[in-house]
Amino acid sequence: MNCELSQEKMIDVLYGEELSPRLCYQFFGHLERCENCNREYLEMLEIREDLSEWEVDPQKVDSPAAVPVSGWTSVFGNVRWWSVTQRIAAGFLIVFGMVAILQSMGFWGGRKLMVNQDQLTALVSDMIVEQQAEERDLMLRALLEVKEDIELDQREADEQLQLYVLSLEQRYLENLEENNQYLKTILSR
Repeated sequence: MNCELSQEKMIDVLYGEELSPRLCYQFFGHLERCENCNREYLEMLEIREDLSEWEVDPQKVDSPAAVPVSGWTSVFGNVRWWSVTQRIAAGFLIVFGMVAILQSMGFWGGRKLMVNQDQLTALVSDMIVEQQAEERDLMLRALLEVKEDIELDQREADEQLQLYVLSLEQRYLENLEENNQYLKTILSR
């Protein structure tokens, strides 16, 4: 695990989000090796502990002095905006999630594509047959290239052998001529 991935997973580890055991092992292994990430993890752990000990006095929060007076507050009164905003955002997310689910199921915004098992089996079978045909063609081309290379090598070897035989024949004839000359000189004496 590198520092960037460690930084991304640090909050998840701090707040107990579900991570795979392998990822947790890699995270803590990285902390053992990386002093900077380890220091940052310990600082964040300390901040989390400090925040968990932080107490809020409910009387001070509900008092008018605790809520700053602004244009919105003076118009709408003492409304807890953050909780309202969270509820509105959650409602929008739920609605958008439901719309996305309905669209993916084909009930809204388009028709759902349905393929029965026989059609799917035939489609997969056709894809496999086509893939095998492509592989056979590729193997055939490769074998033809190998065959051509072997034939070319064989022709070159045959040509070299013919040249060698011709040179041996030429030397034999030269040696025979030389021996005949030598015999003639011996007989003529």
